[in-house]
Amino acid sequence: MRLQDFYVSQQERFSTGIDPLTGKCYVQIQISVSAVDYEIDHEIAEDVARDPEAHMTELLPLVRQLREDEIKTAYERMRQYVATRGKLFR
Repeated sequence: MRLQDFYVSQQERFSTGIDPLTGKCYVQIQISVSAVDYEIDHEIAEDVARDPEAHMTELLPLVRQLREDEIKTAYERMRQYVATRGKLFR
């Protein structure tokens, strides 16, 4: 998804913006797991996307929780993959 950014936080590694095709607003969060970097998107209200500094007390905990949940899920998938990897050839 290609967003038109309203706000970018280098320190917290997220941005807010709008999808020009749908008109929906998102927070886009950078995720780093092992050697893989990617982004996840989460739909948010337009007023939060356009003025995130006014809503930082709600937005920052959301960003941190979404990132933590995504990283836990990614590590669990990797653990399951490693655990089942050798069983395919037995």
